[in-house]
Amino acid sequence: MADQKPESSSVPVARRRRLRAVVLVTGGIALLILALWRLSPFSLQNTGAGPNPASESSTLAVGVSGERGVATPEPPTTTHARLAPLNTATAPVRPGILPEPTPESRQWVSNLIAIRFDGEVSQEQASAWKTNLDSLVAMGSSAIPAIREFLDRNLDLDFGKAGKKALGYESARSALFDGLTQIGGPEAIAALVGVLQVTADPREIALVAQHLEQLEPGVHQQEAVGAARQALDISGASKLETADVAPLFEVLQKYGGTMAVADLEKVTDKWNYYGPIALAQLPDAAGVPSLVRMAQDPEASSTIKDASIQMLIQLSDQSPEARAAVLKQAKAGAISDFAWRIVQPILSGGQVGLLNSAFDERDGFEFLPGLRTTSTSDNQHFYSAPGSPGPEVVQDRMNLINELLAVTKDPTAKEVLEESKASLASHNPQLALSPGN
Repeated sequence: MADQKPESSSVPVARRRRLRAVVLVTGGIALLILALWRLSPFSLQNTGAGPNPASESSTLAVGVSGERGVATPEPPTTTHARLAPLNTATAPVRPGILPEPTPESRQWVSNLIAIRFDGEVSQEQASAWKTNLDSLVAMGSSAIPAIREFLDRNLDLDFGKAGKKALGYESARSALFDGLTQIGGPEAIAALVGVLQVTADPREIALVAQHLEQLEPGVHQQEAVGAARQALDISGASKLETADVAPLFEVLQKYGGTMAVADLEKVTDKWNYYGPIALAQLPDAAGVPSLVRMAQDPEASSTIKDASIQMLIQLSDQSPEARAAVLKQAKAGAISDFAWRIVQPILSGGQVGLLNSAFDERDGFEFLPGLRTTSTSDNQHFYSAPGSPGPEVVQDRMNLINELLAVTKDPTAKEVLEESKASLASHNPQLALSPGN
């Protein structure tokens, strides 16, 4: 027994050498792969090193890669749909190769998304978070590689209503967009353009478009319109699975110029309320001819006709063409009972608009007395808000109501028109009850 040797000793020497060589080569390859992975954007290593590490009491909700100086993040709470670049002519503008982000700038970015709160943000949390953002912006262009690195990873942290009220931003990405705008310069602009060209998130497209407009007025409007067109094409095929596209209609309306009419007409079949609402909001009543055609088109859907009539009445005090079209349709009995019902708030001095605006501040909007909101089964959301019309608007609406009463024989129309007169009288009883009214 003492003379027995391990079984491996029976293996020839040459074979053992070959086995050792295979093991060494395989181990070397494994170590190389591990090293490359640690440097990749998908690595989430925790090195525990770096300047100004995050407090142990706070937890990262979203983070950057596990390169040196960055704490380990939890899985992201939100990811954004992304697009390929619109075309080679509009590929992201990159002023040379960006330098590697510094550990310090990476940590500032990481800290911005480390905030966690339940329901409310304390003053201490808000103050520390704002100081962190200010510190990142104070680094100037040297902070841009770290900001861009995070944005390219397509992650976000939604702060919610409480967070927006305390921090001033609705999400981590929106804060970084504003940070780039504060830093300014070609590299910041290139970073924002890069986001615009790959994001499919409607609100993000609208926000980035506004930041670019602030930095370089008029220069990037067509890029924003192109991004909105492409995102609408994608969203139209799966409306219920996509985010609310209302901000895309705002981008077309505000930056599309004369071409916006054709763009909005094209998408109205799929977005039969958003299209007419955006057409009505074009400058200089440019959308009125389209609305008139849609209201009178025998092939148009009843929803498109109703929405077009609604917006023509809203424009009737600005456009004689809109007013004449409404009277013509009323005289012909071509306005549906449903359309008469939905135009009553407008006849009474109110306004209809897109509910999920990325351009207008809507804090407390939901508490506005008399506000009516509508959400359709195909993911369109709009509002009808009562106005505070002055004497001129009251008189104009009263004149329109009297003109409509004179040409319509529809019982529903007469009922709605009389109710609208009573509502106008509550705004300005003396004017509403004057002779002729």
